[in-house]
Amino acid sequence: MRLKTLAAPIIVSLLVSGWAGAAERDSFEISLLSRRFVPSPGLSAETRERLEATVGKVRQKGGDRIHALLQFDRIPSPAERAALEQTGVRLLSYLPNYAFYASLPAAEPARAATLPSVRWLGGIADADRLSPQIRSGEFGEWAHDTASGETVVLAKFFADVTEDEARNFVGRNGGKALSWTRSINTASVLIHRERIAALAGA
Repeated sequence: MRLKTLAAPIIVSLLVSGWAGAAERDSFEISLLSRRFVPSPGLSAETRERLEATVGKVRQKGGDRIHALLQFDRIPSPAERAALEQTGVRLLSYLPNYAFYASLPAAEPARAATLPSVRWLGGIADADRLSPQIRSGEFGEWAHDTASGETVVLAKFFADVTEDEARNFVGRNGGKALSWTRSINTASVLIHRERIAALAGA
């Protein structure tokens, strides 16, 4: 049986996207579109509180998994990834350097910070879910549908979210999924601008 997860997108962007750029090799700097930072090892009290808040939201919606950021001392081998799966930790998209978006059991997400070779466990900030262009209100005329007053954006979902789950999530948040690109788990969405933050889960 498929485990339920909170289906918020990784990031909502306009029709161009990418990472913040290559981080310095062999550093522990993490590069996102929204920020670049070197996390302190371990699990902070602030992160623990954020994870608990996320768990609460997920359980209200009947889910039993959450998404977070995990950084390792090194890139996990296939055998190490299989061992992580046995603990309920699924590694999704890679993030430079040595980090991944990860799907964790909502029952005890903080336990992931204690697993072998895990350097840091962190939550996903609201700003991480929206591209810099959207956060600054930079919308081109080509993205605006004058007939409906809505805007076309791209909503990239986590790899463990199915197309049906994504389309349902978009509909519940006031948008319309126009198309779906399976290879990158991304929907083209028509939505009013004031609803974009809710769509991103921000």
